[in-house]
Amino acid sequence: MIAFDFTVPDAVNANADLYSKVGVPFVMGTTGGDLEMLYKRVEDSKGYALISPQMGKQFSRHEPGVTHVLVTGGAGFIGSHAAPRLPKDSYRITIVVCHM
Repeated sequence: MIAFDFTVPDAVNANADLYSKVGVPFVMGTTGGDLEMLYKRVEDSKGYALISPQMGKQFSRHEPGVTHVLVTGGAGFIGSHAAPRLPKDSYRITIVVCHM
């Protein structure tokens, strides 16, 4: 399991503390909280996290050599909005949906 967290800014650090405490890798895509404390918490826990506080500001960016994007959770809210946008930016996409 991986947690994808796009919560309110005031909940960033508390949520990251919970994920780190129980050992759940997470993506934090919300701007807010104490970023220095967030990085320290993840480092101290030896867990895995992708911290991208500006995720909502730039939807897609052309990276040299990247032509194919994997969209996980393509039927969910974020995936269903990301998938139609990426071909407009000249990306080929593969969508993965898992209904467990």
